[in-house]
Amino acid sequence: MSHKKNKSETFKEQYAQIVSEANPDLLGRAREIGYLEEEIRQVPHGAVEIGLGCGNPVALAELHKGQVVLDLGSGAGLDVFIASLKVGPHGKVIGVDVTPEMVRKAQQFAKEGRYTNVEFKVGQIENLPISDGSIDVIISNCVINHSPDKLTAFKEALRVLRPAGGMFISDLEPIPVGVVLPITPEARWCAAGDHG
Repeated sequence: MSHKKNKSETFKEQYAQIVSEANPDLLGRAREIGYLEEEIRQVPHGAVEIGLGCGNPVALAELHKGQVVLDLGSGAGLDVFIASLKVGPHGKVIGVDVTPEMVRKAQQFAKEGRYTNVEFKVGQIENLPISDGSIDVIISNCVINHSPDKLTAFKEALRVLRPAGGMFISDLEPIPVGVVLPITPEARWCAAGDHG
């Protein structure tokens, strides 16, 4: 257990350093992993320059006006800001990230960009600061693979989803053994990434 905690703490420390190391080259990388030029132009540049995803889960998620969306491991908010444009002013997008520095940066971008339908919270994906059954759609971009307890992370996601909710993941690992996703006509699941 202490090995998991040490790995998690090390990741958190390294990730926190990225806040001060914006990289304009990531704009090109964002295009390479599936972000559209018009999406990139509509969101805070800094969120793109700090983005560390491996795909575009918002593109997978067919979001609609008025939905409540949760981004697991939201970082500087790139996917939150893109999703906020899709759910509109009557929808809401909540970003949860383990790193206070990233949350503060995302909050700064939201304030500067006058986003009124986004919220950023410090929290762990294994213990989400979100009410049961309150989320329509969960997105996650290259975060779950860093979790020291993936099974608990998926259980937490299921806890906060509404019964007909969906989860759209872009990540580097397959869904872990032991995670059973409900298969119903209403359920929508999509995982994309390098599973090789």
